[in-house]
Amino acid sequence: MQTTLLGVGRTTLYQWKQGKIGPLDRHVLERLSYLFGIYAALQIYGWWQWTRAGTMHDGRQVTRLDARSILLGLSVGAIGSLSLGAAMAHWTDAAQPWLDAALTGFSLVAQLWMAQIRLQCWALWFVLDVIFVGLFIYKGLY
Repeated sequence: MQTTLLGVGRTTLYQWKQGKIGPLDRHVLERLSYLFGIYAALQIYGWWQWTRAGTMHDGRQVTRLDARSILLGLSVGAIGSLSLGAAMAHWTDAAQPWLDAALTGFSLVAQLWMAQIRLQCWALWFVLDVIFVGLFIYKGLY
């Protein structure tokens, strides 16, 4: 409501632009900013891991996760996906809330594994990207 009422005193191109972003209410932007904040934090963590971690502070080496760590990471992704999916299905009008939530939950796991330079992140990113492409085609976002 606030964005569409700015500049009502006179008709300007600015008003038209405000009307175009009006549907992006502050709640949607807040949810997106939280997600962007998480990804930004993972990027900073990854930069530190890649450049400063290790005993000599020269960065981590590429490592593999053991089966227990893979299962733990995928479990966290599944729990996050179910929680986010339930919230999206209840409070948003997303076209595919459960799939969007699953892709988000597992993308965060893949991002964490990438930050830690884990070899398995590539397989997870590959699977996620294939599903993302299918979802974008389904939604007509090509």
